[in-house]
Amino acid sequence: YRLAHQSYLEDRAQYGDPEEIAGISAGGMPTRVKCLHAVLAHSLAAGPGVNPIGDRALA
Repeated sequence: YRLAHQSYLEDRAQYGDPEEIAGISAGGMPTRVKCLHAVLAHSLAAGPGVNPIGDRALA
């Protein structure tokens, strides 16, 4: 899940990295699951194996 957080940040950085959300990914990553819809969306966008919690939600 921490790797999913890092992947999210790296992908977003390709499009810009606003200071006000620096180090923040989505859905509560990397320490909790807050917004399951965001975690699921990340899994759909990144593909299988990147976000294990999103993958489980899709199963």
